[in-house]
Amino acid sequence: MIGHQHGAFADARASAARHDAGASAGVLAELGDEASEVARRSTSLALRRGEVCDVSRDDDAALVAVEEGFVLISTDTGNGSGQPVGRRIIVATGQPGLLLVPPGRDERLEALTAARITIVPTDSLRALLGRPSTAEAILDAFVEALRERQTTIRNCTHVRHSERVRQTLFQLARSYGRVVPHGVRIDFPLTHQLLADMTGSARETVSLAISDLVHEGFLHHQHPHYVINVAPHELSSSPRPSDDLA
Repeated sequence: MIGHQHGAFADARASAARHDAGASAGVLAELGDEASEVARRSTSLALRRGEVCDVSRDDDAALVAVEEGFVLISTDTGNGSGQPVGRRIIVATGQPGLLLVPPGRDERLEALTAARITIVPTDSLRALLGRPSTAEAILDAFVEALRERQTTIRNCTHVRHSERVRQTLFQLARSYGRVVPHGVRIDFPLTHQLLADMTGSARETVSLAISDLVHEGFLHHQHPHYVINVAPHELSSSPRPSDDLA
């Protein structure tokens, strides 16, 4: 491991050992041989479904690569005096192949499914940034993460909860969409509660909004996924669904 380990970062490494997660080049291997070597000296951490990874930028974690499964970064809403009120807000999601900015203060990384991540410390990130091609790939990932957070904030500004849900489904389709007959399938383990946490709404309100969207023909449930009934070109902000028409 490169760099100084302390606090939650050291605990994360211990947790990785408990879970018997071997170090892996994984996602970073695609950035080149040197990046692969740096990744092998980083911490590989296996997470059980629902487990919270106690690691943040304050603990010398500079980059998180999602190797397997689905993860999310969340925080809790407050009451204006710094005390949480028990409502979770999801600010970012990740799937295999994505690089994420580590959680900030009052944020946490959670495993939505069984997952494996690689935690890259500051010194290792500096080594990666020393290669122009690698630095460009990492910068692109950070820009995309920023763009997604901005989209999440914008979605929550809609007064009508049904519109919040609609725009969040568009956002998920751009990130996790796969073209299928009659629309774009969202290949993400989505529930009404997760949508509520993404939109700052109550679960019951989201359930009503989904019923409305199904009734108007925008959405249908293709167990275990949701499909939005739009053509790929209708997804704004550079849609990226992949073909699956066979």
